[in-house]
Amino acid sequence: GAPLHAEGKLWALRPVAELAVKLEGLELSPFDPYLAPALDVRVNRGRASLEGRLELPSLDAPRFQGRLELAGFEAMDGVGREPFLRYRAFRLAGIDLALAARTLRIRQVELLEPESRLVIAADGSTNVNRALKLGPALAGAAGKALPPTPERPFQLAIGDIRLEGGRLGFIDRSLEPNAALVITDLEGSYTGLSSAPASVSQ
Repeated sequence: GAPLHAEGKLWALRPVAELAVKLEGLELSPFDPYLAPALDVRVNRGRASLEGRLELPSLDAPRFQGRLELAGFEAMDGVGREPFLRYRAFRLAGIDLALAARTLRIRQVELLEPESRLVIAADGSTNVNRALKLGPALAGAAGKALPPTPERPFQLAIGDIRLEGGRLGFIDRSLEPNAALVITDLEGSYTGLSSAPASVSQ
């Protein structure tokens, strides 16, 4: 397993801590069971790395500042075993998460060489619908009452989002002969994403 390093102050008689934490190369595939029953996703490969500062002034007010990276990721649906998402790296830099204040700020998001695939099977089902469990079962759930929303909505702000070397694939196996479409070399950026009503983005 990947080593988790933590160094700092910890008060044993009360839930208070100030720690510098570092996690490198945690394999994600063993966490498959935790995705059920909401999703039917199999993580074929992927590694997580995290580094930053964790402050715990109380159990209900943790704050994390640092970075997170998911590298070499690939996921597929659990039934048809069709991959639907893979990427070389997904990086979040300048994270500032404060649960007590209900705020999440991220300075930069990078998505390197992402590939998304939509595959229609011969029976008309898709790998994405199977993975996210979207189908007839949702029809009955639509009429159920939604959980109450929190009094204070969570505030999100992302300074810069960058996509590099993207790829979109579409395969239709319900047709004879099968149809396929691939879009490559997708690039893009997005700045100033925020949940604040008066925010301006580009």
